[in-house]
Amino acid sequence: MDMQKILLVSRQLSNLLRLQSILDNRDKTFIKAKSNEELFKQLTRHPISLIIIDLDKHETTGIETARLLKANQLSKNIPVLYIFNNVDNQRNIFNEFSDTIADFVLKPLDENTLKNKIHILLEVNRQRNLIKEQFKGWQETKSVTSTILSNISEGVFFLNNDLEIKPGYSTILESILATNNLAHKKLLSILKDGFSPEIIKSTGDFLDFLFNNSIDIDLLTELNPLKNARYMFIDKRTNTPFSKYLSFTFKRMYQINEIIELFVVAKDITDTVLLENEVKKVRVNYQNQMEMMLNILHIDPTLLDEFIQSINNELNVIFSLLNTPAKDYITLLDKIFTSVHRIYNNATVLDVKYFIDTSYRFQSGMNKLKRKRSIHKDDFRIFLVHIQDLQYGIEEMNRLRDKVQKVHKKLRPKRKYESDIWINSIKKIIEELSAESDKKVEFVYDIASELSI
Repeated sequence: MDMQKILLVSRQLSNLLRLQSILDNRDKTFIKAKSNEELFKQLTRHPISLIIIDLDKHETTGIETARLLKANQLSKNIPVLYIFNNVDNQRNIFNEFSDTIADFVLKPLDENTLKNKIHILLEVNRQRNLIKEQFKGWQETKSVTSTILSNISEGVFFLNNDLEIKPGYSTILESILATNNLAHKKLLSILKDGFSPEIIKSTGDFLDFLFNNSIDIDLLTELNPLKNARYMFIDKRTNTPFSKYLSFTFKRMYQINEIIELFVVAKDITDTVLLENEVKKVRVNYQNQMEMMLNILHIDPTLLDEFIQSINNELNVIFSLLNTPAKDYITLLDKIFTSVHRIYNNATVLDVKYFIDTSYRFQSGMNKLKRKRSIHKDDFRIFLVHIQDLQYGIEEMNRLRDKVQKVHKKLRPKRKYESDIWINSIKKIIEELSAESDKKVEFVYDIASELSI
């Protein structure tokens, strides 16, 4: 057991010696002081657990000492026991200790009363120091936890049975979910802005199952709708869609065989998914590029320009419709369908397969939405994927067209020379055929392009 240090204060040495003789010193160390000056010197040298001040009958410095003890950082939290000669002196001094730990005894001293009060004050001081150490340990733990949560690269949080995010989540979670101040917010309310209503409904059911202890967690793992999900936004500054891929894993937390919360890890797996998708798209993109290249070579440049401009116009109409508040979502859906159908018809006329397939998928999604009993604003969010695909097609076609035009410019002198050779050869063949058949044949080639020849 640690030795408790008690500071005995009295102007009379005999009083100090008497106090020491009365008190049990088996687990205590006594330090003496005969003045306020000595008192505060001892406070700087020793960790004091209790101060006992014995005032003489005619001493009037008790109030001053009380004020000094209360004002000093070293002593303001140390328990004080005053030994008084009269009640009046006690009343005046105790007004100074209204918000501190202090007590008193009156002379003549009753040894049992004195020992009991000293025991109580020492125990109060011990408990206070214990709480102080525990609080310090808690603060250090909290600091370490905050440091970890601030630097961890994953969105870590706890989800209670009301599906609310508990305080103490990792800092990056706000970036992953693009939402600030997540504590006490319902997870589904946050996610509904980025996921389709179908995914939100499936996620709600999945989380209910996770809190059902009768359902095996292994059976639920494969049902996780947020294992690899596309999270979509609209950049309000530019009104353009963008997205990222998120992955959520859930683990049950138990208390006495009862599920009390879920430990959740959210990851932004966009880079991984995009890399995988990029590998998968290489062949598809190559095929699309070849098809677009053939379209560019066979479609009249003026018609091609008009086709690209028509798609841009229809996309602008769609963006305008999506960003305008609508009361009737059926009418809104019909208007968007009309624009997409125009893209489909124009692409079909020119046989541009990429835009035929993309606009067809867009129309199929709208037809599926029409069959729902009720349509909400969030249902339109899924269309952002198809809009992105159409935008990509325009960018790719413009890029390939520019490439073809550059190649045409480089090959134009050579092509003119080659076409002249071909024309002269054809002329000779026609002249021979004309002579053999005894018929006049006119060869018209002015309207033919060099590339056609």
